[in-house]
Amino acid sequence: MSKLLRANLFSKKGFSTLKWTIALLFALKVLLFAMAYPLFNTTDELPNFDTVLKQGKGYSYEDRNYYFDTLTLELAHKVQSKEYLLGEFQNEDFVPLLKLQYQDDFEGYFSFFSKTTHQQTHSSPFYFKPLGWMFYALPDDLNPYLKIYSLRFVNVVLAFFLAFWAITLGMQVFQNRALALSCGVLLLGIPQSIYYFINVDILSALSAVVFLLFAVKSYQHFTLKNLLLVALTGALTILIKASGLIIVCCGFLLLLFGRIEVRWKRFFYLPISILLMILLMLPGFINRVSSGVGLFATKEKVKVLGWTAKEVENYFPHVITSIGGMSNFFTKTWQSWWLGESLWEGTDIYSSFSTYYVTIITTLLLLVFAVRSYYLSNYHGLLNNIRRISWFSYIGYFLLFAFLSVRYDFGNCVYPSKAFPIFVSGRLMLGMLFPFLFSFVDSVSGFFRDKKVVFYIVLCFTLFHLGLELIETKDIFYSNKNFFSKVLKISF
Repeated sequence: MSKLLRANLFSKKGFSTLKWTIALLFALKVLLFAMAYPLFNTTDELPNFDTVLKQGKGYSYEDRNYYFDTLTLELAHKVQSKEYLLGEFQNEDFVPLLKLQYQDDFEGYFSFFSKTTHQQTHSSPFYFKPLGWMFYALPDDLNPYLKIYSLRFVNVVLAFFLAFWAITLGMQVFQNRALALSCGVLLLGIPQSIYYFINVDILSALSAVVFLLFAVKSYQHFTLKNLLLVALTGALTILIKASGLIIVCCGFLLLLFGRIEVRWKRFFYLPISILLMILLMLPGFINRVSSGVGLFATKEKVKVLGWTAKEVENYFPHVITSIGGMSNFFTKTWQSWWLGESLWEGTDIYSSFSTYYVTIITTLLLLVFAVRSYYLSNYHGLLNNIRRISWFSYIGYFLLFAFLSVRYDFGNCVYPSKAFPIFVSGRLMLGMLFPFLFSFVDSVSGFFRDKKVVFYIVLCFTLFHLGLELIETKDIFYSNKNFFSKVLKISF
C-alpha cells in the first residue's frame, strides 16, 4: 500500500498536484506571516511604503524629495507598532530617539519625521509603482490597516509563482520529480521574513528564477526564440534589482558552457541575445543617467545615506580582512539569508539557537556541495554546469558585498556603520535563491540512490523549520496592532 502511495505521489499527475499544493502552501505561509507581523517592519518597510505612495502619484527619477510624504506620516502614525524597537531588549542608548519616533502626539511625530529623509525613493518602479496605483484605487474611507496590508498581500501572489516556477526549474534541471518537488518544499521551509513585507526583494527573487528557467531551456534547446526570452527576462532582472546582474551573468555563463560542450555550435546566437538584452535595458539606463541618479539608480541613495566613496588606496586596511571580520561577514550574511533581519523589542527576533543552527547546516551544506562538485567536475552536461554557476553566484554575491564594504566610508549611517562596516544583508542575495535550493537538494541526493528519499528528508527539514519559525516569532501573533487584531478582530 505504501509503495503504491509513493508511486502515485510521484507520478505525472501526482507531481502536478504536489507542485500546485506546495506553491499554494508557500503563498499561504506568506499570507499568514504578512498578517501576523504588525506595521511597519524595520527592514525599510516605512520608507518603502512612502515610495509606494510617491511613485503611485507619478514620482520619477527626476524628483529629489527624499522626505516622508504627509499622507505617509498621517497613516503611519495611526497604524505603526512600537513593538519592533521598544520593549524589554531595547538599546538604552536609543531610547531618546525612539521616544521621538513613537510619539503619541501627531504634531510632535510629524515634526520629527517630516525632517527625516530616506533612501528608497528611487527604488524599482516595477514593484512600487503598481502598488501605488493599487493603493490609490482603493476607497479613501477603507480601514487604513486593511488598505496598507493589501499592499503586503501582493507578495502572496508573487510567492505562489516563485514556488511554482522554482519547482518547474528544478524539474528542468534534475529531470526527476522528487528532486524538483524538493526544491519547492525547501523554499517553503526557509524562514526568510522579507517575503512578508512591502519590499522589492521577492520580485527580484522571482525574476531571477524565471530568467534561469529560460536560460536552462535555452541550454537544452538553443534556439533564437528561447534566447530572446533569456534577453527579456535578463533585462528585467537587472532593472528590477541591480544585484540581479550577478545571476544574469551566471545564466549566460551556463549557456557558454553549453556551447563549449557542443563545440561552439550556433554560438553566434549568444552574443545576439546579450546585445538584445543590453538594448532592452538601454531606455531605462538612459532615463536614469539623464535624470542624474546613475546607471543603477543608486547615486542619490548613497548621498541620502551619507556614504562617501573612498579612494582606492584607502580601501585597506579593513576589518573584513581580519579573521574575526571575515567570520562575521560569512556567518551573519548566511544567517540573514536564512532568517531575515527582523527585530522585535529592539533585538533580533530569532534566538542564538537559530543563528547557530543555520550557520552549522550552511557550513555542512557547502562542504558537502564542494566535495560533490569536485568529484563530479569531469562530467559534462547540465547538472554539472549548474553546479559550476551555483559556485559562481555565491562568489559573485559575496564579492559584491565585500567590495561595497571596503568601497564606502559609512559616516553616521546605522547599518552598515563605522563600528560595523560590513554588508551582511542576505535578502540582497535572493538572486541566487535557486542555486541555493539546487545546492541543498543536490548535496542530499548524493547520499541516496532512491531520490524519493531526498524528498522526505527535505520535507522533515521543512517541517522542523516551520515549527522553529512559529516558535521563534510567536510574539508577533499576540500583537494588538496586526491584521488579525485590527481587521479580523481576532486575539490570540
